[in-house]
Amino acid sequence: MPERTCLVEGCGTGGKIVRGMCQRHYKAYWETRQVRPPCVIDGCGEQRRKRDWCEPHYRAWLKYGDPLARYKAPLGDPARWLTAMLVVYALAPFDVCITDWPFSRATLKGLLYPRLQWNDRVQLAHHAVLEATGRPRPPAPSNQTRHLCPGGSRAGCLTPCHLTWGTQAENEADKLRHGLSNRGARHGMSKLTEDQVRDIRRRYIKGSDRWNNRGNCRDLAAEFRVGAKYIRDIGRGQRWAWLDADEASAESV
Repeated sequence: MPERTCLVEGCGTGGKIVRGMCQRHYKAYWETRQVRPPCVIDGCGEQRRKRDWCEPHYRAWLKYGDPLARYKAPLGDPARWLTAMLVVYALAPFDVCITDWPFSRATLKGLLYPRLQWNDRVQLAHHAVLEATGRPRPPAPSNQTRHLCPGGSRAGCLTPCHLTWGTQAENEADKLRHGLSNRGARHGMSKLTEDQVRDIRRRYIKGSDRWNNRGNCRDLAAEFRVGAKYIRDIGRGQRWAWLDADEASAESV
């Protein structure tokens, strides 16, 4: 069978042929054929892609909720804005969380941590607030930012008195105190509740010897619709270990 070639005069390229054209000529044909109206934003001029907007304006709407949002602030603007606002932040009451970050709508809703160019590198805005208020970043493991907001941690809070350096363990403890942790039944992929885990541990029977090392794991797994290894890890305390720790601390109190 003879090899198919591009039918465009003077081309003759082989390989993948679509509608008698090579990939280069077919792409040129498709682009000229698909002439789309311009973006509805005044002064844009780009071809319309989705929701009557071009691709950049659509992505701005998708990320920030507004097609006219500036998804990349001019260099230096966030740093100048933060320097000017630090005086206001220092005088703010302790119970007020300041989230006035004008360069991203997502941060105003508490969905993202704002970033900016500070001290010749891109870093999180709350790191810049701590450094600007005389608290340089310490070495690991105490190099994470803790949000000590009275009403619960806010991702975009920049109030200096709400911020301090801490460890990962302290951050996790703050999440528990503020009710923001997703461990246990609050996790989206969790198949068990706290009461079910307590019931499994109460009924778990360890295997008597090396040939019967699963005990009643299979029966419990079939009842709770999870894997036998998962039941064994719960019975041994390798999973949901925090549940025992919380109950022990509650009994000690």
